[in-house]
Amino acid sequence: LQKYFNNNENGLLSFSADGILSKFTNSTAMPDSFRLPFVGNPTTLNSGNGSIDKNYQLSFIDQSDFSFKYFSGKNYSFNKLFITHVSKNFSKIEFSKNAGNNKSVILFNQNEQLIEILQPDKTDSPKEQIYTNNPILDALSYYNNSEHYPIVVALTAKNDSAYISFFKEFDSKFVKIKTDSLDTNIVTAKLFKGKNIEVFYWKTISDSLFYFRKD
Repeated sequence: LQKYFNNNENGLLSFSADGILSKFTNSTAMPDSFRLPFVGNPTTLNSGNGSIDKNYQLSFIDQSDFSFKYFSGKNYSFNKLFITHVSKNFSKIEFSKNAGNNKSVILFNQNEQLIEILQPDKTDSPKEQIYTNNPILDALSYYNNSEHYPIVVALTAKNDSAYISFFKEFDSKFVKIKTDSLDTNIVTAKLFKGKNIEVFYWKTISDSLFYFRKD
């Protein structure tokens, strides 16, 4: 179940295990539903709308064949479909895009060390992998200005200490360019990207919410 935004309409998108997509909006009393023909056993779901072309987008992990499937369109007309195999079932899907509308997707599981990066608009090597030194708390990707390749940020933890690592693509491989120490005694944390990289986190020794900003 995901929030749905498209032009002046908003509501909810429901995606069932048998591949039925339903849209609930404030303008319809009953859900508008149909079955997707290319869906086996969908698990993780991510949806949104494009800020430039006003298209909606929907992506999910299909557990029947361990594939990532992404499509976009208007109403129920699809204008793009991207399918690629992934190494496992992921619980987190995060999107980013640049000013030229190039998209990237990162897939990961909390407390594991693998991040898979998918770039649907890239013709050569559309899938890459990153292995972090420590288990992942959170991750995201973003673009600097109009660069064609994303920067991946991983927030990881080991022995109650947390670290922020930055990865960038060189020669079709993502390599670590920097790691910063965040804090100790961290229970959980969440990454955000605005003008800067921001982290909100809780510590075992305090009931306060802590904040960190990376310029």
